[in-house]
Amino acid sequence: ATPLTELVHKDTEFTWDQRQNTAFQRLKQLISEAPALHPINYESEQPIYLSVDSSNITVVFILSQDDKNGK
Repeated sequence: ATPLTELVHKDTEFTWDQRQNTAFQRLKQLISEAPALHPINYESEQPIYLSVDSSNITVVFILSQDDKNGK
């Protein structure tokens, strides 16, 4: 992800080239294949959690659910 994080350094010109594109595609692949990611099961008795973090410039939220083993 280094080519992507370099884009947000102070006084750095934003340039999107093959390095950033390759890093972005790889990051998308790793996230989508992560074993910890599972779809929310709305039929389950397990609770669904909404976690929110915000600042004066952004808001992030995570929708999560424990699996049947409580993880």
